Amino acid sequence: MTNEEFQKIVLSELRDLKGGQARLEKRQSNLEAGMARLEERHSNLEAGMVRLEERQSNLETGLTRLEERHAAFDKKLNIVYDQTVDISEGYTINKSKLDQINSKLDNLSEDFKTVYAILGEHEVAIRTLRRKDFERTKEYYEAKIREETAKIRESLSPED
Repeated sequence: MTNEEFQKIVLSELRDLKGGQARLEKRQSNLEAGMARLEERHSNLEAGMVRLEERQSNLETGLTRLEERHAAFDKKLNIVYDQTVDISEGYTINKSKLDQINSKLDNLSEDFKTVYAILGEHEVAIRTLRRKDFERTKEYYEAKIREETAKIRESLSPED
């Protein structure tokens, strides 16, 4: 092999090496560009993650406020329930007392009719005078009952 042939082979190999090096440099450039795109996408993902974390924090804050409002509503509902129970119990007691009073008044009315039949007209005249006094007393007690009922209702009414 001659020197010229050797030089041609070496030059040919050098050209091949330079071509390979150029291809490697181009591929490296492509890799670097791809890496830059990946880094940019990674930055975008991190920014998106930060926004998601902020939104999650806002949701958690909103949920906390909602839970606080729910607890306050529960307290108010319990108060209303307790007041309703108290009012119902008071109403039942008052109704029972009024029923007893009405029953007693009905009995008294029947008793007076019987007494009227037994005593006759002369006695009735005397009794009528007494009865008028009884009617005034009855009206007085009925007024007292109405006052007491109003006081009970007033004490059972919810205070503002």
